[in-house]
Amino acid sequence: MPQVEEVLFSLDTPADVMSAVSSVTVDMREALELGVLPPSGRPLPAVPGGYVSAMPRGLGLVEFHETATEKGERGFYLARVIRTRRLSRRVLTPPVVP
Repeated sequence: MPQVEEVLFSLDTPADVMSAVSSVTVDMREALELGVLPPSGRPLPAVPGGYVSAMPRGLGLVEFHETATEKGERGFYLARVIRTRRLSRRVLTPPVVP
């Protein structure tokens, strides 16, 4: 999640997006405690273990992947934030650094 954190804490990221992503993260945490997927999580076709979930207030989507922690416990990795507003779409993913 370090790359996503860089984008979220950027001065260009609106506070409403940060709030919405935080809300989704809480839903993911609660789902892990219950041993289920987040309620709004939908499988991503052709991405094994990949899911997409709607952010509150219609701000966009988050992509997350099911993974395992260092201790072998089930976990989720926040992979991407896709912000939508009106007809425009802005994908908040960091540049790839070699």
